[in-house]
Amino acid sequence: MNDKIRWFKAFYRLDRFTNPNEPYLPSATDISYDDLLWLVEQAEIAERLRNENKKLTRIAIEADEGCEYWKDKYKQAQAKAERLENAIKETLETLKRGGPGTRSQVQQLLEKALEGEE
Repeated sequence: MNDKIRWFKAFYRLDRFTNPNEPYLPSATDISYDDLLWLVEQAEIAERLRNENKKLTRIAIEADEGCEYWKDKYKQAQAKAERLENAIKETLETLKRGGPGTRSQVQQLLEKALEGEE
């Protein structure tokens, strides 16, 4: 029997005697023992799935935090690459211009770039 149909039938057996104006406490005779065991199993499955969902949610949050860490590292690496690219361009322009002190200027630009200065 389909689980949904079985659940509905078991629930209907419990619910059909209820009066909407007074609380209903089901008795053991309102539902078969097999159906009661099946409902307990379904409740256990629901609880297990709820716990697994909590666990997976926690893992997803931790993964998202880890992702943010690597995004920051990536942005830092991009900024460093851009800074080095600009230093190389400036160094090449200095070399093209030439003139006295070119070597010391190039050396100074490259040292600054490697040290992390702008």
